[in-house]
Amino acid sequence: PATWGLCFALTAWPSLRWRRQLDAKSISVALTAYVATWAMKDLFWLVGWLWPALAADFATIVVLVWGGCVESGKGFAGLNASDAAWVVWTLSNFLWILCELAFEDSLLLRYSASACSAVALCLLLWSYRSQ
Repeated sequence: PATWGLCFALTAWPSLRWRRQLDAKSISVALTAYVATWAMKDLFWLVGWLWPALAADFATIVVLVWGGCVESGKGFAGLNASDAAWVVWTLSNFLWILCELAFEDSLLLRYSASACSAVALCLLLWSYRSQ
């Protein structure tokens, strides 16, 4: 995870600030950086650290949206149903983390996380059908 964070800081962020067009290295980082933040979220969740897990989950959402914008080349207008599916799935993880670490296995949060997962699955299936 630290390596991906460093790659992001050294390649992608400067290119976003100073140029509108991304080079191939920045695009590669944009499309794969979510793996690092997702892994950090899972690690923090595993050891029971609530706030770092939630922060890493939020960072995953940001990186997923950024990757979708870069992948399409159209910015936010280029986001599609599969991008939304990944974001909603990550939101379900957010709710599940809260359920386990903050609210002592709240049934309401568990159902909410399950509903988000079902919506994410439907979005993903719909995105494959529409391609």
